[in-house]
Amino acid sequence: MVFLRLFFILFLLNTLIVVLSPAFATEEIAMNQAKTACQIKETSNINISFSGSGENLDKIKDMIEVKITELKALAKEKGATKFEIQNTNLNFNPVGDSINNTNYSYNSSYSFVVEPTSVAFAIVEVAQAKGWRMGMNMSSYRECP
Repeated sequence: MVFLRLFFILFLLNTLIVVLSPAFATEEIAMNQAKTACQIKETSNINISFSGSGENLDKIKDMIEVKITELKALAKEKGATKFEIQNTNLNFNPVGDSINNTNYSYNSSYSFVVEPTSVAFAIVEVAQAKGWRMGMNMSSYRECP
């Protein structure tokens, strides 16, 4: 009698395993398909900074704008699909006495989001060859649906 009960319990367990295993396999296949649909997303930022001195604030701002316009044209030439200003920082400080001040020192920095990343590398190489101070930050992350 004990043997019959043990046989019946084993039979039920075996039946459960056979019935439930396709459900587990389907879930595993779905998880593996989701993993293969994941993509690596890259983002890149380039940073450029300028510093120097000048006698006229408008001339300094115009000089910086000319360089930024040149940088935007370079991004377009290199095939950037995205080239947007992320942030800017401009600092102008008088140099000399406060009464007869005719000179200003300036520091400025601009940060741009660039896509694709390969274009960001190309922009940095050209800009550095021109003597511009430029840096780059690239990060990537995994994105799954």
